[in-house]
Amino acid sequence: MSITAETIESIRAPEVRRTTESISETHDWSVLLAGSGDAGYIQWRLVEKASMTILAASANPDSTFRTRSAELAEVAIRTGLRQSCILASPTTAILIAEPIPAIDNNCLCVSFPCQANELDENAVARRIAIVARAASLYSATSPAATTPVVAPPVDLPSWTELANLIRKKLLAGPRSRFNVYLSTLFACVGVCFIPWPHSIHCDVVCEPVVRRYVAAPYDARLLRSDVVVGQQVKQGDLLATLDGGELRSQLASVQAKLAQAEQRELAALSTGDHSKSEFERLEVEHLRRESELLERRQRNLEIRSPIDGVVVTGDLERAEGAPLSVGDNLFEIASLDHLIAEIAIPEQDILFVSDDLRVSIFVDAMPGTRLESTIERIHLRNEIRDNTSVFIAEANLSNDDALLRPGMIAKATINAGYRAIGWQLFRRPYNAARQWVGW
Repeated sequence: MSITAETIESIRAPEVRRTTESISETHDWSVLLAGSGDAGYIQWRLVEKASMTILAASANPDSTFRTRSAELAEVAIRTGLRQSCILASPTTAILIAEPIPAIDNNCLCVSFPCQANELDENAVARRIAIVARAASLYSATSPAATTPVVAPPVDLPSWTELANLIRKKLLAGPRSRFNVYLSTLFACVGVCFIPWPHSIHCDVVCEPVVRRYVAAPYDARLLRSDVVVGQQVKQGDLLATLDGGELRSQLASVQAKLAQAEQRELAALSTGDHSKSEFERLEVEHLRRESELLERRQRNLEIRSPIDGVVVTGDLERAEGAPLSVGDNLFEIASLDHLIAEIAIPEQDILFVSDDLRVSIFVDAMPGTRLESTIERIHLRNEIRDNTSVFIAEANLSNDDALLRPGMIAKATINAGYRAIGWQLFRRPYNAARQWVGW
C-alpha cells in the first residue's frame, strides 16, 4: 500500500506541517492483526520539531481516529508505555497505542469498533494482547527494522582445551597412538639434524692495552703523594715525592770519608809507599762511586709518570711517611683509549674457537649495550680461574666514550659457526657419560 505521508498537529507543538512526500508501507499490518475484525490501524513516527508523521495506515482512517491516535502515539513514544482510550464518536471504539520495539520513535495505533456492552475489562485486555503481539512480530519480521541485532558472544576454546581436543582426536585408537608416537619420533630425529648457530658463552674481564707500574727506586720514606686514583696524568707529571733527609746524611758521611781517603792517598805517595797508595786509591774510587750513587738518588726523589693515562691504583695519601722498600709497587698508570677483553674460554670448548671469530660482549655495568669485536689472540697455556681450567683469548675494545674501566666484568658470546641441534643438546651429557664410564 502506498499513501501520502501526513504531518499533523502535535500536543506540544501547535504548528501543523504537511508534506507531499509519498512513503510506501514497509509492512502489511493487516496480516499481523489477523483475527481483529474491522480494526483500523495507523503507524506513527515522531520526527523533529515534535511532528507526527503517518508511515502506514488502513484504508481511509477518519479524522477523529487520526487526531486522537496521534495524541496517544506521541505520549506512548515519549514515555515508552502503552496507551489506550475509548472513542465515542462517530462510533464506539477502543483505541490502543503500542510503541514498536524494533524502531525508535515509532508507534502502532489500532482502533477496534465495539458495542457499549462489550466495554469490559476482558475485552480490552484481549485487544491489547492482539496489538502487543503484532508489534512484537513486526520487530522480528520487518525488513525496515533499524535496531541492530547483536549476536551472542562465541565462547572460543583456550589453547589448552584445543590441544587436549587434538590429542584426544589423535589418540582415539591403539593404531592411531602408535602412528602418532612414530611420527613424533621421526620429527624429533629430523629436528636434531637441523643446523643451528653454535654459541660459546664465556666470562670476560676488561684490561688496559698499555699500562705501566711505578715502583719505589730504593729504600726511602714517602714524603708526599701528589695524585689520586682516577686522575688523568701526562708523561712526566709528578706522582709522589720521597723523603731525602736520610740520603743527605749518608751523602755527607760518604763525602767526609772520601776527603780523608784522598789525603791518605797523597801522604802515601809522598812517602813512596806504593802498596799503601794503591790501597788508598781503590778506597777513594769506591767512596767516589758511592757518593755519585747517593747524589743520583737525591736527584730522583721526585717520582714521575712514565706515560699518558689514568692512575688506576696507588692511593697513597694515608701512607705518607711510611717506609718504602726497593721494588714496592706505588702506582699503576694505564691508557684507557683502548682496552682488551680477556675472554676465559672453558677447556672443553677451546677446540671450537680460533682467531678472527666474531664475539659479542655484554658488560655488566652497561646493561643493554652490546660490544662487537674479533678474537685477536689465544694464549697457548691454560690458566686456573675460579677452580676451572680456561684458555684466555684477547679481543680489542674501543673506548672512545671512556665508559669502560679496567677490571670491569662482562659476558661474551662467541659465534663458532653452525652445528646440528642434536649435537649441541647431547654433546655435554655424552662427554659426561663417557667420563663416568671411563672410556
